[in-house]
Amino acid sequence: MKRDVARLSEEPVDVCVVGGGILGACIARDASLRGLRTALIERGDFGGGTSAHCLKVVHGGLRYLADLDFLRARRSAHERSVWLHVAPHLVEPWPFVAPAFEMKGPSGLTMRLAAVLNEQLTRGRNQGLPPDRHIPPARHLAASACADLLPAELAAKGGLLFHDGLMYSSERLVLEVVRAAWNEGTEVANYVAFRNAREQSGEWVIEADDMEGGEKLQIRAGMLVNAAGAAATEVARGAGLSREDLPQVYSMGLNLVLNRAPGPAAYGLTTSGEDGSKRLGRGRRFIFVIPWRGRTLVGTGHQRVTGPAEARGASEEQIARFVTEVNRVWAGEPIQMEEIVGVHAGLQPADPARPAHPASRDRTIVHEDAAHPPAITAILTKYTTARALAERTVDRCVARLGRGSSRCRTASISLPGAPDGPLEPTESKLRELLGVDLGAETSRHLTRMYGAHLSEFARVVKRWEAWEDRIHEGAPTIRGQMMYAVERELALRTEDLVWRRTELGPRGNADERSDRMADEVLRAVGSAT
Repeated sequence: MKRDVARLSEEPVDVCVVGGGILGACIARDASLRGLRTALIERGDFGGGTSAHCLKVVHGGLRYLADLDFLRARRSAHERSVWLHVAPHLVEPWPFVAPAFEMKGPSGLTMRLAAVLNEQLTRGRNQGLPPDRHIPPARHLAASACADLLPAELAAKGGLLFHDGLMYSSERLVLEVVRAAWNEGTEVANYVAFRNAREQSGEWVIEADDMEGGEKLQIRAGMLVNAAGAAATEVARGAGLSREDLPQVYSMGLNLVLNRAPGPAAYGLTTSGEDGSKRLGRGRRFIFVIPWRGRTLVGTGHQRVTGPAEARGASEEQIARFVTEVNRVWAGEPIQMEEIVGVHAGLQPADPARPAHPASRDRTIVHEDAAHPPAITAILTKYTTARALAERTVDRCVARLGRGSSRCRTASISLPGAPDGPLEPTESKLRELLGVDLGAETSRHLTRMYGAHLSEFARVVKRWEAWEDRIHEGAPTIRGQMMYAVERELALRTEDLVWRRTELGPRGNADERSDRMADEVLRAVGSAT
């Protein structure tokens, strides 16, 4: 991919998407595939907001069946299958266990019935998927079987085993979708900040600032799509659009990365809430403990945001409060603050009645005032359903513009990095391509990160010296990944390389060495390209 902000002002587009998280990327890809000229702008780096700070789980909707929400469960299971199909190198099936003591009384029977019903509703979930990406049926396990999957304190009464999708990297998945959109002709640009939009001769004139070059940009578009996440209200204000239906309250979702050896399966716990209450609706929530990238990931906790919606990051007090909540029901040694090597904190629309809780709906679409040129605001609360919400959004774009295909193909066309066959054989191919054995851990890592891009990756990095150097002794990341990111993946700043192209930051491996190497690579490769 190449960043060319000047092209944004040259020719008008059919659709301008503001916001480069997973939703905006999916919208841009879908619109381009349907023949609409599309531009995608993001004021920071692609996938750098809430999309980077999610729990890394592609949910299949099993829990929705406990509430008899069949439509939502079926939709989630379908989208899980789509991600396993279009990005098998970045999403894999992973075992989850709900301990039986969490299913006391009627809820236990409900979950058992949900498992049976889930199998009936999702019989076609594995159609077209390679065998290593199949989702097995949910089933009950005896205590003896649970002993191999759960801490001893949780395994005594058995549990419910099910599988969901686990992302290798949520940031990399966003970047793959952005690359797919670019391949289809979308003009993409990170670090381009939306300033305002006005109507002129029946189209939008969108004014934006290039945060890197300093230029003032004007983008002409037939339709404006606001997919700016927590900044959606700000973008709507800048376009003079009605904001009555937009979220006014946000909650911060907290996911903790622990430097603790992960178990073989993810499992769930129900917390009693910040005040110790056992009553639902008074802070009680479901928490996952997930093996992820050699770490243990714990989340998601939600806390009220008292400052501006666009604020990022969690305070020590908020983190400590969540740790206290989790430790009340934790199995084994309680979480210690010094174990926390990373905090993924992202903003989601909140339930206005309970600001510390996310909105219960998995998507919101606002179709703006017809007196303006057409505009849509799309708000996402579940990473899993980003593609489906993008499809519905682009359906409306096609209808309002009166052009473009009505047929969405994003569920069937694989992302550019999706390998043609199983992942494992490509590791030996990697050794052949690079001419050096980087070891099993780094080989697996590069295979998962780049998939079908491995040949291009090898061709690019072998032109540089010391590309095979490990950046951090506790991570499989190599210097060549930073070189490739600057040359081919729109990495412009140190934090892009450390936090979103190599994932050193999200895994808790960011340090002075990684920052220093990122700066060196930016200077060397940036000046040469």
